[in-house]
Amino acid sequence: MKPDRLEDLGRIRELMERLLSDYDQLEACCWSKHNQELFVEIYAEEDRRYGLHNQLRFLFERLNEIMYIAKGDLYE
Repeated sequence: MKPDRLEDLGRIRELMERLLSDYDQLEACCWSKHNQELFVEIYAEEDRRYGLHNQLRFLFERLNEIMYIAKGDLYE
């Protein structure tokens, strides 16, 4: 494996760890079927939904960055 690809893997790992820690709070209250009512209650306010929207947009952007790194030289 090329050294630059090893660096890419390290960068991907770093980005993934950061994303997972940033979204721990979201996972804790949102993804369990038992917590659907809590999710609705938390995001009933428009400001909180706006914040959730921004979090999800940021998540999508970071995942795209990770995919770009993962593709590497294959698509240049």
